[in-house]
Amino acid sequence: MKLAQRVAITGASGFVGAHLARTLIGKGYQVFLLLSPRYNPWRIATLKQRAHFKLVDLGDEQKLTRVLRDI
Repeated sequence: MKLAQRVAITGASGFVGAHLARTLIGKGYQVFLLLSPRYNPWRIATLKQRAHFKLVDLGDEQKLTRVLRDI
């Protein structure tokens, strides 16, 4: 069985990011949403069961590096 390709998306709670996440999930990708701790969930609330939510400040280089390694 082939593993799904992994994709990390920044800005996923925005208009473009949310649509990109839905499209990639629909194509079988394993999607990781890199979200600000202050993100607004309304555009991506329906993705909770289909994507991996990762809270990370993109300005925190150490945490961002750890999150990306985990992915």
